[in-house]
Amino acid sequence: MRKEPRPRFRLVGRLRWGLMALLLAVVAPSAEGVTIYTYTGNTFTVFSPAPNPYTTSDYVHGSFTTAAPLAPNLDDADVTGLVLSFVFHDFADDHLPIVSGLPAGFFLTPTISTDGSGNITEWVVGITNGLGTHFIVTTSNNGYSADFDFGDLNAQAGPYAYNSGSPGTWSITPEPSALLLVSGGLVGLTLAGNRRRSHG
Repeated sequence: MRKEPRPRFRLVGRLRWGLMALLLAVVAPSAEGVTIYTYTGNTFTVFSPAPNPYTTSDYVHGSFTTAAPLAPNLDDADVTGLVLSFVFHDFADDHLPIVSGLPAGFFLTPTISTDGSGNITEWVVGITNGLGTHFIVTTSNNGYSADFDFGDLNAQAGPYAYNSGSPGTWSITPEPSALLLVSGGLVGLTLAGNRRRSHG
């Protein structure tokens, strides 16, 4: 004879599916969300003045995080409003990276162009600690006569180092979708409930 489900399990099942529907309704609109754009430059080739804390092993490296993927076919667009956080480093003399959220750390001119898939193709990204003691710029095209990466430890007065005509590369890392994470958790919860019922 077929056993009828216990009332308690029927109630738990309804609550579980109701919770799943509620969470998916809340999370789904933001499923296409946070994206990290990481820049890796080439090593510096010009240094001034001597002695200089920069070396031939140093280069510009960093990332910025946006609330949503950059749109395709941007043309010298100011994306400041999309930036949630950033961190950039030029590895000079054990100086700390310039990080958003710290006192006086801020972005300068994040001007971006993208291709039809939203990949960064041209850029001007400048970062400073706001104290005149650390300044980093990377650019490719966008009205500049040459591509360059630049690191400076004294408000553009030096010591500084740079490379020219050798732009680095950008990579894109989408954050795990909140929808995917929540869905996975709820599937696990459902399976666990089914196991309890089968042994109940």
